[in-house]
Amino acid sequence: GFAPKEGLLNQVANNAGKNEDKWLIWQNEISNLKRKNIPVPKSTFVEAIAACGSGDVKRWSCAMNLFSEMKGCGIELDSSAYHSAIAASAFHGKWRKATQLINEMKDQGLKPDLNCYSQALKACADHAKWERAVDLLKDMFEDDVRPDELCYLEAIRACRKAGVVKEAKRLQEVLDEKRGKV
Repeated sequence: GFAPKEGLLNQVANNAGKNEDKWLIWQNEISNLKRKNIPVPKSTFVEAIAACGSGDVKRWSCAMNLFSEMKGCGIELDSSAYHSAIAASAFHGKWRKATQLINEMKDQGLKPDLNCYSQALKACADHAKWERAVDLLKDMFEDDVRPDELCYLEAIRACRKAGVVKEAKRLQEVLDEKRGKV
């Protein structure tokens, strides 16, 4: 298929970085490609989802619509597409959607990485969803993804925010042990 000129994509990316309405630039670029019957590259969708991932809720809806559109176009979703969608969901505090996307990744045979889990844990912590945060830590071990210090700190923050002091202390002890402090 025909791919847009690299210069055009770079221009869109540069403008997107400077412009508050960067998500509209990407959305328009995708619309233009489709109108010209040019297949939209996966990388363009992923960049557009990432651009839509910050800002107001309208932009989060845009990110999720683009993610769905990728599926509808028959584009095989890879880890980068899921990561962008998870990051957008986490940024907007959509902890359910972030964790749902992690499960969907696994159902598709993809392995969520440390960044995917970290984003979901942050969203859980922001909303005091301590049980889901603890479950995510367990899921990480089951998926052979070793939680880093930030993951533990987000789970601890979720527990503290929810007032679940005992679990927060338990996780802190695990973290201290990993740090070699015990």
